[in-house]
Formats: sequence, structure tokens, C-alpha cells
Amino acid sequence: MIMKHDKGFTLIEIMIVVAIIGILAAVALPRFIQTTNDAKIRSDDSNIANINAQWETKNVSTGAYGTLAALTADAAYFPGGAPVCPFGTAYADADGDFRVDPHSH
Repeated sequence: MIMKHDKGFTLIEIMIVVAIIGILAAVALPRFIQTTNDAKIRSDDSNIANINAQWETKNVSTGAYGTLAALTADAAYFPGGAPVCPFGTAYADADGDFRVDPHSH
């Protein structure tokens, strides 16, 4: 009797592997997205704190706060360029208290 030995995977085995990979992706992807969003929020908070600290430094150095636009354009305070919101929202001081308004992302 001659026995034929086929090498390879059956369709059922491949379907099981694809289903397992799909389940793992369904569990991991939302967690990855949430972690990315949390990192952006922390970066945004850090940028706001940095701008506010530089604004205070400018006030101590010059005796005046000036505008947010002037501060962020001044290379003495932001030599590498002003911080940018990771969500694409512009930083603003709407209430005029010389503090960047917090974002709600």
C-alpha cells in the first residue's frame, strides 16, 4: 500500500488561526488607541505647563507678560519653536489671565 503524505495545513486549521488573530486584534487595538490618546493628553498638559512657565519667566525678566503670540514667536523662550497641541488645537488665552486655557480632549 502506498500512502501519500501531504504537507500543509487544512482549511479548518487556517480558519482557526485567523479567528484567534482576529480575537487578539479585537482585544489589543482598543487598548492601543486609548494608550495613544492618553499620551497625547499628557503631552498637551506638559506643553501648556511649559508655555505658562515661560510666560512667567518673561514677566520676571521684562516686567510685562505680553501676548501669547509674541511669547510663542520669541526664540529666546522657545528656541526650537513653540509647542504644538498634539490634537491640532491652537493654544489660546481667551480670558486674558496670562495662562494658556486648558483643553478638553
